[in-house]
Amino acid sequence: MLDNLGSILDPTHPGPGERVRHDLQQAIDVAASARSAGPAARRRGTASSRRRLVAVASFAAALTVVTLATQTMRIAGRPPASVASAADILNQAALAADREPELTARPEQFVFTEWIGDAPIEPPETRRLQRWLSADGSRDGLFRWRLEAEPSRWHDETQAGSGQPAYHAEP
Repeated sequence: MLDNLGSILDPTHPGPGERVRHDLQQAIDVAASARSAGPAARRRGTASSRRRLVAVASFAAALTVVTLATQTMRIAGRPPASVASAADILNQAALAADREPELTARPEQFVFTEWIGDAPIEPPETRRLQRWLSADGSRDGLFRWRLEAEPSRWHDETQAGSGQPAYHAEP
């Protein structure tokens, strides 16, 4: 029943961890062995078996409640994780990046740019392009590309230093 409830609330969640499953299975096994044992054996192990069963079952129930609650309830005004959209997550990442100090390349460093796009030919081919440009434009850079269908065949071209900082370069 709890598995059904969990899959309805969050079908992508993998469920309880291996440790919880092991503890729960152990509790079930203890209860089953107590049922199948004779009356004398049941009386001998009843108190400790019941305590162990109650402890494990309580732990499993509490963990299930906490897991379901964190997936379905608002915490600190944020939507539950199971309904957070990609846009919400990316917006939070952008806000976090905004709080970081701005990075500035030193003149002896290179600026790396990478992008993937379709070449304007028929049939279209998806290409990966990479470019390393001198941060201050004083040294030669490297432009390389490859077809996504051929990941090990890079085509390299040297780009002469332009004298312009790399952030002024055309894409």
